[in-house]
Amino acid sequence: MIKSITIKEFKELLKKGIVTFQYYKKDGSVRTAKGTLKSSLISYKSAGSSRIPPFGYVIYWDVEKGGFRKFIEDNFIGADLDVKTSVSELDDTKEFESEVESVYHDLNDILYKTLPSWSSRYGIDIDGTHLDEFLYQLKKYISF
Repeated sequence: MIKSITIKEFKELLKKGIVTFQYYKKDGSVRTAKGTLKSSLISYKSAGSSRIPPFGYVIYWDVEKGGFRKFIEDNFIGADLDVKTSVSELDDTKEFESEVESVYHDLNDILYKTLPSWSSRYGIDIDGTHLDEFLYQLKKYISF
């Protein structure tokens, strides 16, 4: 969950691992990024040029895009305090989110395709309702 923290705290988190954070882009839209400043997580080969970052910007390694990015410090919204310490840990999170999404779709399929005929026997109207509303109505008929 994204929390409001200071830029200094955010930069310290970036040094510890992969951080999910948000900032306003120049066009005003919100960007959610996953970045780091932990050297062991950055796969970058320097070409020999070292530039000084512009004042008032945050530079970070974007782990999803595989490159350095920057944004204006004043446009920082906040960061998730759950810092990932490896790319595989980040992949595990993506896998979990994917599984949750799959289960949600399975439940929706059951709710909107399978249950209507069954629920009509008991007089429960599930047309256009959400799963939690349906379960609330179902609770009247089945003891959990």
